[in-house]
Amino acid sequence: MKSVINNIISNAIKHTPEGGEISVQVSLDQQHSVAIIDIIDNGEGIADKELQKVFELFYQTENVLFTKTKGSGIGLYYAKALIDMMKGKIHIKNNEKQGTSVCLKLPITNNAERSKDKIPSILTKYKTPKTTDNFENKDTYNILIIEDNPSVRALLEMQLSTYNLSFAHDGNQGIQKAFKIIPDIIISDVMMPGKNGYKVCSILKQDQRTSHIPIILLTARVDRPSKLKGLEVEADIYIKKPYDINELHLQIHNLINNRLRLQKIYQHFDKDTTPTKQPKEDKFILKFRAVIINNIENENFTVQDVCEKLKISRSGLHGKIKALTGLSTANFINKIRMQRAKVLLETEDKNISEIAYMVGITNLPYFSTLFKKEFGMSPMEYIESLV
Repeated sequence: MKSVINNIISNAIKHTPEGGEISVQVSLDQQHSVAIIDIIDNGEGIADKELQKVFELFYQTENVLFTKTKGSGIGLYYAKALIDMMKGKIHIKNNEKQGTSVCLKLPITNNAERSKDKIPSILTKYKTPKTTDNFENKDTYNILIIEDNPSVRALLEMQLSTYNLSFAHDGNQGIQKAFKIIPDIIISDVMMPGKNGYKVCSILKQDQRTSHIPIILLTARVDRPSKLKGLEVEADIYIKKPYDINELHLQIHNLINNRLRLQKIYQHFDKDTTPTKQPKEDKFILKFRAVIINNIENENFTVQDVCEKLKISRSGLHGKIKALTGLSTANFINKIRMQRAKVLLETEDKNISEIAYMVGITNLPYFSTLFKKEFGMSPMEYIESLV
């Protein structure tokens, strides 16, 4: 209830002139077991034709340019959703003299129904898309939201609650969090204090640690120059505010599915593979594989050695490899070793122990275990299959 009243008062403040007043009156209708809360201001009021629209998501009154602060069009929508969940009613009207009145009526009962949903469905309005793609459990995906408007952050938190969410309140904080957590997707507002969304996108796309992360820009600026600017900084998706939640979910869904398909390619990617539409990531994977192949006989060549060769931190490398291949760094290195071992078994006249040493593994049982895990048969069985 505190959240409901705060949202209504916040909306009233935006339409109340300096020195104006806002009052809250509470009464009880014992006959009907209803609590009545009236929130009254003496601002400029709202045009009659707009009174029923103020509860729509993202709606802002036509006189928004003359208010003291720009709203997000979320507060009253959110308040009504919570009131509906509590089986109450909310009504707004213009006062006879000046300003507006918002009346809340809430049932008083000792047997209130316990909702199974923590979030009212009206706040999400999202239907799971029909698809045949291998779209895994969304709980495993991390999304970083960079948004300076607290109301929009709160709405996105509710609408995307099935994902693991992190938040940043401006561009500078968003960049630092992106480097730290290496999220799967970034959703950023464009107009923010400090570094705007374009600058955030440009910095992250040019950095080796984060260049692979899909970035969705949310913005009210939809003119052609703004869209071209988004393309210049390599934004993956450009969505207009007010956004449609189904469109946002579908874009996230498609970005993740694209990443899953790319992971399958990068698990076997080499210089002879057809390039993807991700030239920066192609170059990174090829460079990574080259480092491993050039040092493949060295059983003491560690992940830290790889980091030093690629000039990237251990956490940065792990986040990058995990995103691009779906594997841990160690597992991806083992996959490269086994793929090399397979070629050597086909082309070299050497026994299995010698081949194992040639790919940097001195423990023969361990080599056999890794080989069978990768190809579904032991090294000996593979040799016999070649005859």
